[in-house]
Amino acid sequence: MIRVRTFLLDPVGVPQPCSQARFERLWDADPRETLPAHAGRVAQFADVFVLVEDGLPRSVVRTDCLQLRVTRDGVLDQREKQRLMSLAVRTIRLPRPWANTRAVIDADHTIARAAMKKFHWIPTAHQRATMERLALSRRGRG
Repeated sequence: MIRVRTFLLDPVGVPQPCSQARFERLWDADPRETLPAHAGRVAQFADVFVLVEDGLPRSVVRTDCLQLRVTRDGVLDQREKQRLMSLAVRTIRLPRPWANTRAVIDADHTIARAAMKKFHWIPTAHQRATMERLALSRRGRG
């Protein structure tokens, strides 16, 4: 089984565990859940995917990192979030009715994938090690 551990980097770049419930409240712009320390800045999140066997975390399978601007009110920038979701959908290459013609270049999925890079960040070796250590030590939580 794979479980996801979510982290939020504090303003100085130290990964802190962030519950899925809290992330969802932030994502949904719940006014009761804000990021005052990140107001007017970028919030960096990471999802660490952990292989769990017999109820014990065994290894990190993957890490995905997302960054979004935070408004002055401490909520995730909803326009930027909508742009991210739109780009994510556009990265999926779907069958096109004009696929057999040479008159149209089908590159929207490639352009969208390139545009999504601004929403990703790469953790330092220390940040990655910290997140992996914390993700593997949180037994029995999901």
